[in-house]
Amino acid sequence: MVREEVTAPRRGPGRPRRTDEETAKVRRRIVEAAERTFAREGYHGVTATRVIEEAGLTRTNFYRYFRNADEPLQVVFEQCTGDLQELIEGGVTPVPHGPERIVAGIDAYLTWSRRYRHLLPAMIADLHDPASPVSALRQQALEAVIAIMARDYADSEWPLPSRTTLDIFVNALEYTCHRLYVDTDGTDEDVARARRMMLRIATAVLASDERWGRMTESGT
Repeated sequence: MVREEVTAPRRGPGRPRRTDEETAKVRRRIVEAAERTFAREGYHGVTATRVIEEAGLTRTNFYRYFRNADEPLQVVFEQCTGDLQELIEGGVTPVPHGPERIVAGIDAYLTWSRRYRHLLPAMIADLHDPASPVSALRQQALEAVIAIMARDYADSEWPLPSRTTLDIFVNALEYTCHRLYVDTDGTDEDVARARRMMLRIATAVLASDERWGRMTESGT
């Protein structure tokens, strides 16, 4: 797919320069329009023309700040992945032990998914589309989450999982959070049910063989 791109028009003589605050406001307006368009249309539906219409700006205003629709959309995606890493980091870092770190990671992921629930359906549709930047940024975000959750991991019955094990767990975490807001209304009850499911997945995937054996034998 060819993305629209033009050279930004030169500022006309005598036109007053925008203040930094005005510039930031217009850029934010364009980025928010790109976000709404992506949520509604998906990546391949986000064109400069549609973003301009959504923002209610002129083409001149749009191209003064961005060369094409990919650029404001990139801002949206980087904010999403940055927020995920920040929430995981803030939730997990203060917690010293393996199981508690996993619970903190689950709660942070649920907070993030609630915050970006309006984007999740479009993100899911683009996860495996190599043409969409969602695919690459999502992989970077998962790698960062795995690194955070593995750091300083210590517990006798929850040994440091292998890289593959953590990858499986984080992908399951992501999938559960995404489906939560696609398949349900995201009520408090829905969130609690998803959280319990993720805790069960964590126990099955991350607990030591000895601990898992005792739990299955006791039926818990």
